[in-house]
Amino acid sequence: NMGLANKTVEGDGTSTKYLDKYLTIYDQWPGVNKLADVKEEHVEGEWLKMFWLNFAYWMAITPLKKEIGEGYLDFSSKETYYKSAKRVLSIKFPNNDFSSKQQDSTDWHKGTKAYFDTECKRSRIENEVEKETRKSEPLYKDLSSSLTVERAKYLGVDRVDAKSIASSLIQKTKHYDSASRLAEFNLNRAALARGGEHSYARYDEGAFDPFFQAPDFDWSIIKQKERQCMLVFCDLNLYMVCPFFSFAVFFLFGGLRRDTVSDLKKPFIFPHLRSIRSDSVANRMTKTLQNNIEFPDRKPAFTSRSMRKGSMTENRLHRDLSPDEEVARSGHTPGGGGPPKNSNAEGYVASTPGMNAPGGLALAGYTNCHMRPVPFNFDCLGMEAYETVQRLVGALFVNDVPELKKGGKLHAVLNICAARLIGSLVDLVADVGYNHPIVQKIISAAQEAKVVDDRVEAPIGAANLPRHYIVLKDWSKKIKHAFVENNPQHAPASGNTEAKVAGMESLVASILPRLTSLEEAVMARESNNEVLQIQRDEIQRLNAEIEVLRQTNLMQKRMLKAVSSPDHNVSYAQAKSPCPSMPAIMPAISHNTSAAGEGDASATGENSSTTGEYINTPVADTESERCAQPPTKKQKTTTAQKTTATTASAAYSTVVDNAMKSPAPAKIGDHTVQLELERLVENGVISKRQKAYRGNGFVSKSILFDEKNDLFVGLPDQFALISEGARYRRGMTTVAMVITQQQWEELCNLESTELDEDRRKFLVRIQDSTMVRILELEVQAGLKEAGKKSRARPTIHSIAGRLLDVTKKWKEQGMADLDAENKIHLYAIGFRKGQQTLSFARQG
Repeated sequence: NMGLANKTVEGDGTSTKYLDKYLTIYDQWPGVNKLADVKEEHVEGEWLKMFWLNFAYWMAITPLKKEIGEGYLDFSSKETYYKSAKRVLSIKFPNNDFSSKQQDSTDWHKGTKAYFDTECKRSRIENEVEKETRKSEPLYKDLSSSLTVERAKYLGVDRVDAKSIASSLIQKTKHYDSASRLAEFNLNRAALARGGEHSYARYDEGAFDPFFQAPDFDWSIIKQKERQCMLVFCDLNLYMVCPFFSFAVFFLFGGLRRDTVSDLKKPFIFPHLRSIRSDSVANRMTKTLQNNIEFPDRKPAFTSRSMRKGSMTENRLHRDLSPDEEVARSGHTPGGGGPPKNSNAEGYVASTPGMNAPGGLALAGYTNCHMRPVPFNFDCLGMEAYETVQRLVGALFVNDVPELKKGGKLHAVLNICAARLIGSLVDLVADVGYNHPIVQKIISAAQEAKVVDDRVEAPIGAANLPRHYIVLKDWSKKIKHAFVENNPQHAPASGNTEAKVAGMESLVASILPRLTSLEEAVMARESNNEVLQIQRDEIQRLNAEIEVLRQTNLMQKRMLKAVSSPDHNVSYAQAKSPCPSMPAIMPAISHNTSAAGEGDASATGENSSTTGEYINTPVADTESERCAQPPTKKQKTTTAQKTTATTASAAYSTVVDNAMKSPAPAKIGDHTVQLELERLVENGVISKRQKAYRGNGFVSKSILFDEKNDLFVGLPDQFALISEGARYRRGMTTVAMVITQQQWEELCNLESTELDEDRRKFLVRIQDSTMVRILELEVQAGLKEAGKKSRARPTIHSIAGRLLDVTKKWKEQGMADLDAENKIHLYAIGFRKGQQTLSFARQG
């Protein structure tokens, strides 16, 4: 190994391990299990070539795990170890024909290498596991607003796009490496690059195009071993995927410092990637993507290839790009979409900004891809802010790159990055918060630069904010507004009819997302109004119930007091008075009995009457200050008084009778699943929430048990206590497990008038299914034996207790708390807890 580089020695050692592994598996020579045991006599004649041919075939078709790191060897790695193993054998057996430099031996090795390559490629095609692993889904820019790339929306999988990944990268940006990954991701996507191409980008080989007002990097195409121009533009709509914003963040965290970088690496945009192999850079990009995808089961589907695949698909769909302009951006050979190409002529067509720019503008969100774009800049702030802006740029970025310094050929790029960063400040604070490291670095730089602008007035309520931050926010809005105004997406004034039609289509396409957003905002407001109306109805219902209970309670107190009164009959009549302040009006009680003579005044009293004449009897109500004072003498009532009193008494009696006749709510131990479903249907609870739901299809079943859902059905009176509320939610979770999608849709459409005999049987079937389901869970958990029936009642309270016992049993068996909750949620609504946001604000 004398004279060999360290990496070569390391590769030879790894290749030796693979040779040993092959000898361990296959009995090439009896008793030989590793390369160190192979002697000259073993490989005499053609034996070494035969051994090498078998080893090469085995390595080509076998999925081999990496000796260093995780995963399996790809074709490039296998090829490297193939050459390394060949060198190991040549060094070990230098006198064998295998190591000969003769022409016939050389031809044999070339043939063997071709055979090895063929088998490797065939193995990759036929290996289902590797084929599935290599399958890369396209990574589109923004699925929430795309009008053309719809497939990812209706496939039913969790959506992943460049916007969500870039947003995650921004959230995690705290130091040089995390900021670099954001810049690498956005530059690679904007350049339609292969996984490792961005590592070759250099400042000293770039220039600033005065026509398109964009940097033009001399871009290396790995596969073609060629170079092409590559213009990069400010994104029209999204700051998080804009390469200039990510450059600015990278510069904030030291991306332009070169004090610790060797002279060889200083010209590179990403000097830390200079010493990494291109395939390792691609793997780094793959890890960056997968580490910023929130759905674990979706991570393997996205690799560095995904960005190129998604961006090329979007450019192919762009109505303002020709096929030639599409491939001029991607670096492919023209052909396919237009007239036949002359291959000889194409070899003389050079890469030009005019052909490269349209594809770059399309990727940046422009619908008019043949315009002269205007990048983010500080021009809108006027000359008054010139000196302040220069101080701010100097405070933001520590710059050691000559090309980006004042007077350098790429100095304009530095100002564009700074303007993009400040122009995105308001949106950035809204997304990540005031205390995020990026925001704090911007504010610190503004404070250091003493950013002031007397033209900016402090808004109301901003008295406690730093003055420089108020100025930055005002500048941010002005810069962003100016950028939009400077880049209108409209039809070209000149040109043929086809170009004008394409321009109008582009204009319509640019307006449609805004109309969609406006429509969604209107729908959200309407949905919020529906929710408020539901809450108002609920409040009115509760107020009515409270009033009935208050009146009933007051009447019962009077009746209780009347029982202990000396004059029981009169007091009882007073107790039923509809108003505490109004004297009770009742027929005088006749005492004309055999025990008292007709003329016995002492027995009948002065106010007695045998004719049933109405008299006024005072009411002493200590609970109301409105009580009438007792009269001092007999008061004869008029006919009008009698009628009014009779009507009032009858009206109140009706209210009380109705309250008494209405069925009392079932006790908590008697409240069955059927009764609860009838309550939800008869009161229109589910149907109202379905109308208030602003998403597609039907509202989630989670409204039955998730109190965090804004459309939660609410607790019945029996479960008002906090502890009982938990039981209700647990019981209704079990009910949700058995309700099929078809049954749920029927429940959402049920109105109270439709609850006939058949509908009640429908609710009974759901109740029966719930009992079967909870018994199945008990059997699975080992709480009950299979085949035995349960005598438990189908009440919410009982079912909740049984589900709690099942959960406890799972935890005793070693299941984590979160896993138990996830299992319950999977049974109930088909999602793990936290996987799908159940809040009404995001159900749409």
